[in-house]
Amino acid sequence: MADDTTTLPRIAAHGATRLPAVDLQSYNVELEDDEGFVGDRASKGAFRQVIENWRKAMRKAGDDPFGDKPSEELSKKELDEILLGGDIEAAGLLQAAIEDFSQNLALVIRRFLKLKAWRDIERLAIGGGFSGSRIGELVIGRAAVILKADEIKIDITPIHHDPDEAGLLGNGLLSRFESVTIDARGGHVDFVPAPGP
Repeated sequence: MADDTTTLPRIAAHGATRLPAVDLQSYNVELEDDEGFVGDRASKGAFRQVIENWRKAMRKAGDDPFGDKPSEELSKKELDEILLGGDIEAAGLLQAAIEDFSQNLALVIRRFLKLKAWRDIERLAIGGGFSGSRIGELVIGRAAVILKADEIKIDITPIHHDPDEAGLLGNGLLSRFESVTIDARGGHVDFVPAPGP
């Protein structure tokens, strides 16, 4: 009788889809359309562009509540402070940017969920530096509400660890799961727990 088991190395090669306790279903989804990579619509740069678009509209109507500082130089801390108690027009602009970007994130998630590897995804844990800010949390929460209103059943939660720490923690956790779906471009990860003993 042949032995069907395969012994995997303790440290898998870069890009391997089979790990000692995990089979990767998907990673680095490079889904493209006529506007480019779909996942790029939910990036830090895309959020900064949404802010800049609103600032341009404000400049045409009068004053930019952020002054002369370029959008890409506004720190997460500065944006959070403005949202939580700064100038009311600047906070209003940020709320508009949060809404637009949340719609983009929901669109990206909808598109990914159409992929075969993503069909049965139940939870997305969104990480990166953006999720560590109050604005990032609001974007994630708003995108979750948008999807639920469209009867798309998926749990979306921010990863609360520093991006570097989250990567190290996630690496250790991978050995505890049966399968994982990862999109590094958009920062989305789905874990399926391994069966209990």
